[in-house]
Amino acid sequence: MIRGLVIVLIGLVMLACPSPLENTSKSTNADLSGITLSIGTLSPAFAAATTAYTVSVANTVTSITITGTKADTSASVSAPVTLNALAEGVAQTATITVTAESGTTKVYTVAVTRAASGALNSAMAITAFNFTSPAATGIITEETHSIAITVPNGTVVTALVPSITHTGSTISPSSGVARDFTSAQTYTVTAADSSTQAYTVTVTVASSSAKAITAFNFTSPAATGIITEATHSIAITVPNGTIVTALVPSITHTGSTISPSSGVARDFTSAQTYTVTAADSSTQAYTVTVNKLAAVTTTEIAYNLTFTVDIAGTSAKGGGEVTNQGSSAVTERGVCWGTSANPTISGSHAADGSGTGIFSNASMTGLTVCTTYHVRAYVTNSQGTVYGNEIAFYSGYAFGFDKSDGYVFYNNGSAGGLVAAKTDQSTSQVWIAGGSTQTTLNGNTHTGIWEGDNNTWYIWNQTDHTGSAAAVCNAYSVGGSGWFLPSRDELNLMFLKLKVNGIGGFADNYYWSSSEYNYGGAWTQYFYDGYQTHPVKDSTLYVRAIRAF
Repeated sequence: MIRGLVIVLIGLVMLACPSPLENTSKSTNADLSGITLSIGTLSPAFAAATTAYTVSVANTVTSITITGTKADTSASVSAPVTLNALAEGVAQTATITVTAESGTTKVYTVAVTRAASGALNSAMAITAFNFTSPAATGIITEETHSIAITVPNGTVVTALVPSITHTGSTISPSSGVARDFTSAQTYTVTAADSSTQAYTVTVTVASSSAKAITAFNFTSPAATGIITEATHSIAITVPNGTIVTALVPSITHTGSTISPSSGVARDFTSAQTYTVTAADSSTQAYTVTVNKLAAVTTTEIAYNLTFTVDIAGTSAKGGGEVTNQGSSAVTERGVCWGTSANPTISGSHAADGSGTGIFSNASMTGLTVCTTYHVRAYVTNSQGTVYGNEIAFYSGYAFGFDKSDGYVFYNNGSAGGLVAAKTDQSTSQVWIAGGSTQTTLNGNTHTGIWEGDNNTWYIWNQTDHTGSAAAVCNAYSVGGSGWFLPSRDELNLMFLKLKVNGIGGFADNYYWSSSEYNYGGAWTQYFYDGYQTHPVKDSTLYVRAIRAF
């Protein structure tokens, strides 16, 4: 049974691995630039590097439509999802899948929960307050529930139309309704539970000499510029892989005009200059620099021998590959993990060097045995920290744990593994006997993990075979069938994980493996110091069976 499973798994891996020559010229950008909701607000706020969001809606809401906007025009995005008949207090999940031109996919999830009866949503905050004409962005101070917004010199403020987003059930006056902002105005948000919160909005008309950029953003991909007024510079960070030759900025300013204008595509391969002209004709130039985040992928742990040999119930190792450093040197890379989806470095994490390339030595400690963990690789440069794809693995059992009538010495990362019998099955057994088998090359045995079962079958089915270490293991029946002679690498793991730690009652002697060396010899291991050698097949040595669980 194990033999068949290994063959199927290897086949799947071969089918899943594309040629290294494929897709080298196609975009791998599978990011969204935004997620639109028919009602409600995403938590956390949208960011391309974040793939899991939650939305809480009032008890009166029973339907919501969720739409994703792709960041790269060459990619494709799944159709909008409508969640109907939302149940009280129960999260209903929608998924949006983006497929890059190269075939790479990325899945975003949005979990929507309708407030339960008697537990109505109390959220009642204004989260954005802007004008479109003229373009102006409000600065919200939550502590004082006040909003300050500056409009260009000469703006008539008697009938300005705000665009408002909020977390409440309703707002009064409504978004999109013109109002006279000659004096401060009040907006009241009402939560689903009928509680209210008032915000005071003050509009200031810039002086004739005002000429500042107050906001500089991209919609696709979603990115917000950081303005440093002292140096009149703006830094804006975009995901790795973003094509920067025709980015379209959305700009607000206090001047009379700006050149180039807001909404005009520009090549940001190098720094670009934007000049604001005030009402009095004075000018101020701003330098805009677009930086890219780094890019990283997470390496699978389950069934990956690079990592599974270290899965020990309470500890494991992980890794990934930094495929692009972005606009600055990578100062740290590693993995973060947790029992919930989308772990971040604010929780459990471990660093494993810096720079680009493959890393595989990030130590995860403090794990709970027999628990599924979510893992993401991360990479940090001066632009920030980004995360790779999420993988999951099973922490398994501590080495030496009593399971399936044996001692655990290997976990495969997916609730399976190997155990060694609790006692030796022989202390003086030849590797094989019968006819010419002791000097005949079998040729079908191998040395790796998960090879022992196949090896055993080939040995005791050899023509003229009358007895062998493999047959002794195959005949062992404590706790049922399925025992076999370990391969060379399985035998070595038994030594490292059990014997070295004083578990299993192994003798300081040589033990047979099921891995043939040549016509006349087979691999053995000295369980005193771990030395491996290959004596002749008629040597009489110790035998210890293993089996899978």
